[in-house]
Amino acid sequence: MLTTDYALSAGESKSLLTIAVVLNDGENLDQLKRELNRLDLRVDHESAYKESFRLDTREGQYPS
Repeated sequence: MLTTDYALSAGESKSLLTIAVVLNDGENLDQLKRELNRLDLRVDHESAYKESFRLDTREGQYPS
């Protein structure tokens, strides 16, 4: 679990979100891609050196 006092080691990664999708009969991959493109992701990160970073996929939003 990631808590405010948790620190990743150099090169370590954590999966924060996993989305599992099953296609039903009659659905196609293009439909699924269109639906997944509707999702946005925002990740705020602070390094051990108190440097802040942001990843934001919302339209018109850019990393700071």
